[in-house]
Amino acid sequence: MKTTIRRFQEMARLLDEHPNVQLHSFHFFPPLAADQLQQLEDQTGLRMPAAVREFYSQTNGLQLHWSFGNAWPKTSTDNPVLQWENLPEADGLIFFPPIEEVLTKDWAEQIYFDWMEEESPLRVHSSTYPLLDFSKRIRPFDCFGQEHDMAFFIDRQGYWQVVMGEDQHHFYNHSRLTDFESYLEFLLASKGHVASRIHFYRDEQGLRRPRLKTPAAYWNEQNSLSLDQAILETNFQMATQLGRSTSDIQQPLLQQRARQQQVVGPKEWQIILDNHQLFLQSGGAGGSWKPLLVNGLVIGLYEGAEVKAGMQAQLEYRRLPDEAGFRETDLPYANLCGLHAQGVDFSTSNLSHCLFTDALLESAKFEHACLRQTDFSRARLQAANFRYADLRGADFENSDLRQADFRFANLDGARFPGARLEGVLR
Repeated sequence: MKTTIRRFQEMARLLDEHPNVQLHSFHFFPPLAADQLQQLEDQTGLRMPAAVREFYSQTNGLQLHWSFGNAWPKTSTDNPVLQWENLPEADGLIFFPPIEEVLTKDWAEQIYFDWMEEESPLRVHSSTYPLLDFSKRIRPFDCFGQEHDMAFFIDRQGYWQVVMGEDQHHFYNHSRLTDFESYLEFLLASKGHVASRIHFYRDEQGLRRPRLKTPAAYWNEQNSLSLDQAILETNFQMATQLGRSTSDIQQPLLQQRARQQQVVGPKEWQIILDNHQLFLQSGGAGGSWKPLLVNGLVIGLYEGAEVKAGMQAQLEYRRLPDEAGFRETDLPYANLCGLHAQGVDFSTSNLSHCLFTDALLESAKFEHACLRQTDFSRARLQAANFRYADLRGADFENSDLRQADFRFANLDGARFPGARLEGVLR
């Protein structure tokens, strides 16, 4: 079985060999023996989790620094070059200082929340912590830039959780909590990519949400960082960032629900269109979508519009006839979450501001369609046709776009974190 450090070495080798990556430095350090770890625990009164002990028994620290492109000269690998005080801006950065520094440094003088004076305590899962108490439980162990770090949060039960800090150790309350083993697997899957860390772990309600578990079995080709996609960044914004975790979403349940629905027939379709036009004419346009996760199922909540007549199109987990023609459909602001519409022709349609999350749209045609601000998160769009489409501000997070055609499409402001883009045409 490969050790964690062996896996990091192989990752660094792949970075070094990639033509679109410049590896500036990679270092690991002499490990700590069992008695040294025990002495540190006795000194601090802290008991390390097994995963933490195992890591530092392989290397007492880790450093990795890389960037896309090959414009910078390589840094000598003879000596460590990264220090707390001069961490560089980088596309990829890992900086684990020695565990003694992590656990014995006086962080209380450096961790000061701008919101420390707030009266209400901070809620972590079902427990609450006065802000000063919370700050004293923080131990930064991976600084990946001047502004961001990952830190141990040691709760009252002695459980070591991992939380992301922002603004130079000043802000930790907008992060998902995870565990150290999951975080190491994330680093290996993301290859230490800085922007992916921020996107993956940042969540305004993160401290209250369940701990994010991402073991080795979680990572696959789709949700690991593809270095080959880096070159697509100029055309597909955020293509090199990992999408947010989808482990809470039960994809088989979504598909099963849609398969159980009857196919939308011509008469029902016309009723839906007529009611939706009344909905738009009576003030339904202009709202925004808030996808919600309920028992593993994604549903769409529409907010911000006051409607006096008509009914918004609700095609959530419905089925359209395969290969059917729905050209020139006027259906903006519709709920199409989980829609089954393989091969359907939506060419020249107005589907702007729609919710297409988790939809099955393989080989669908959107040529010349208006899709501004439409959310295609996690949709299956293999071989879809987006030629000449208006995709300004569209969201393709974690969608499958292999062999999709984007030639002549307007992608201003469209975002693609975690999207599969192999074989796309642009």
